[in-house]
Amino acid sequence: MRLRISVILLLLTILLLTACSNAVIQTKKYYILEYKPVKENKDLIQKKPLDYSVRVLDAEIPRIYDKKQIVIKSSDNMIEYDTNNLWADRVSPNISTLILTRLTRYNVFKQVFTDFQQKADYEVVIKVNTLEFIDYNTRWAAHLNFELYLRNTKDNQFVLRHFADKNVELYDDRIELFVQTINDMVMDETDTFIQKTVKYLNNKQNGNGTGIEFVTADSLSIETDNYEEIDSTDFDFSSSGSLFVPIKTDPDYEPSYTIYDSNGKFVQNAQMGNDVLLDPGKYLLRIGSGEKIEKEIEVFPRYKTVVKPEWGWLTINIVDQNRDEMDVRYELFNLETTESFGTGVGVKEGLGQRVEAWVLPCGFYKVVLNNYPFSTYTDFATIEVKRGELEQMTVVVDNESKKLLGAGKILQDELFAKSNLKNNLLLHFNANLSFKNDVEENKYDFSSFFNVQGDYKMVYDSDPHYFSLKMLVEEGVTKSSGIDMNFSMDKIDLKNTYVYTIFKFFGVYARQDINTHILPEYIVDKEERNFTKINIDGISTDYDNTKKLKVKSSFFPLVSKTGTGLNFRLNNNLSFRVGFGLRHDQNHEYYILDNQVGDRYTFKELKSTRQMGFESSLYGNIPIPLPHTNSRLNWTTNFDLLKPIDNNSSINMDWENSLNLPLYKNISLEYRMNMSYNKDVKDYVVVDGTTFIRFTTIISR
Repeated sequence: MRLRISVILLLLTILLLTACSNAVIQTKKYYILEYKPVKENKDLIQKKPLDYSVRVLDAEIPRIYDKKQIVIKSSDNMIEYDTNNLWADRVSPNISTLILTRLTRYNVFKQVFTDFQQKADYEVVIKVNTLEFIDYNTRWAAHLNFELYLRNTKDNQFVLRHFADKNVELYDDRIELFVQTINDMVMDETDTFIQKTVKYLNNKQNGNGTGIEFVTADSLSIETDNYEEIDSTDFDFSSSGSLFVPIKTDPDYEPSYTIYDSNGKFVQNAQMGNDVLLDPGKYLLRIGSGEKIEKEIEVFPRYKTVVKPEWGWLTINIVDQNRDEMDVRYELFNLETTESFGTGVGVKEGLGQRVEAWVLPCGFYKVVLNNYPFSTYTDFATIEVKRGELEQMTVVVDNESKKLLGAGKILQDELFAKSNLKNNLLLHFNANLSFKNDVEENKYDFSSFFNVQGDYKMVYDSDPHYFSLKMLVEEGVTKSSGIDMNFSMDKIDLKNTYVYTIFKFFGVYARQDINTHILPEYIVDKEERNFTKINIDGISTDYDNTKKLKVKSSFFPLVSKTGTGLNFRLNNNLSFRVGFGLRHDQNHEYYILDNQVGDRYTFKELKSTRQMGFESSLYGNIPIPLPHTNSRLNWTTNFDLLKPIDNNSSINMDWENSLNLPLYKNISLEYRMNMSYNKDVKDYVVVDGTTFIRFTTIISR
């Protein structure tokens, strides 16, 4: 009966969260075009206005773009209307207001207005032919096709036309960056229109007018950096600005850069791809691998300055003729200057390693293997790094001699084209030293043993869906002095997690974890002892003068953890979850030490338990760079906490930690420490620590 109630409550919770998630998914964001004085061109402000009255008309926009929804173009002949990202007001009068404000603040005319009741000498006619967000999956742009006319109201004839058709690349897919870029584009083109208008009307007053003047803008170029307004809840508007240096891969695997003020004084180091809060002013950035790229920028109050890349990215992956990844070392040279940018090494992504990105000045580069010098005519390959582009190079070497067999960026797409579904099957061989106190609090048992681990991971990642399945099967044998060889490590650990992402760092999750083992477990001692086992019915059985006692049957205890709730992604490597959980400890012939009287040890069979309550968990896979080396210490942690609803039940805690340090090729040093607290099993925190040398081979990926 209690099981049925638990299942019903769990299903109701999932349904409730699903309903809530649907409501959150429909949350709409509204955007406005807003006048930004920081973008004004002081050289265009007139000391004396022209003696004309000018009416600014509402912008003319085709019906397909004159919508509340922001228009997204994902292919040449297809557009979509974003129902969750909307204009807060009609775009047509919004753009007209921007242009009117610019004309007024620049003091261009004696009078500028929108009122049709007032008499005007000229009218500004605005035509927005295209206004769309271009989304090509990995590349984004703001597209504006825009016309401005100056019309003489006496004869209703156009006297000047300015035309612009621009695609400005965006370095992020956030709609707020698109809106700010459109805002800047409208203002930039209005400045050009004002400049031509002033020139035309001054010439006319001087008797040099030549009739209608047509002005066009370069359809592809843009000379200014882009700005994104910062959320008012994050920063002090009066004094703070923000800087963003774009990335092409993962911020953890791209080099950091250094910020200096206008006097050359060091300000701070920063990571590419992250926002940096700065005081307004001019700064010098030293960017890239070896910080060989210099860029001067200016930070404005209440703005995020997005640096336009004048560099390129390069990743180098090394494989053998069987397409297995190889950790072969190479050196990277600038082909023109022969300057070395340093050494790199191929990685094995199946072992949790990641290819690091080089950030380089544009040009041709030479990749040299096997410690050869720049001048070598063997074991090298060249590649061009282009401005703003990511080049993904694959180098193929012989798996025995490590000699170069071939190289090129075309192989990257053929061998390692991105897939939403990834599988890894690894086989680990461990020789280790362990200690644990799961029998008595102050008694630690040390032993050395050899074990084998089968480690399978499957990840499906297609935004907004994320599903991971992790299964670890571990079997190990121990041989201690005075004790026969026996199975001492026997574990099956299965973790299933599904996350539906609502926002970038927020979503809902559901999980199902199972922990069990295959073989019966025995207590083995050097000396003969007297034992008593008491089952759940109270029947006792004595085992006298024996060195071996069975305390666990096959597959039991079987621990099942089910949970659902809210998922918070704290950063790229760390997630926090909170929700409703159900834990079921299914026990059968599972005995724990109850007491000791003289030389007799009494073991009592543990009953099955079922607990419901509020759960929280912290999961992280954190790479820790080691100074003066190319290595990283990989820390994996998983912390689970369950607070049962039943006030008579205590908190359950499980905390799993592993630290892995690569040593040489497939060999690494791993330290694992697990801590658990379950009052029904032990009235103290059980610590299980293990250190071992690991050899890993990739079975499939």
